[in-house]
Amino acid sequence: MADIGASIGRLLYLLIICLIICPSISYAKAINNLPVCW
Repeated sequence: MADIGASIGRLLYLLIICLIICPSISYAKAINNLPVCW
């Protein structure tokens, strides 16, 4: 059970990182070339 909890925590951590990084990447793309379809 501890291994399952650790893997879930790691997935949530990666998901939070992606939610922080991905919008900033798409925002930079939108600035670089307007209009952009995402």
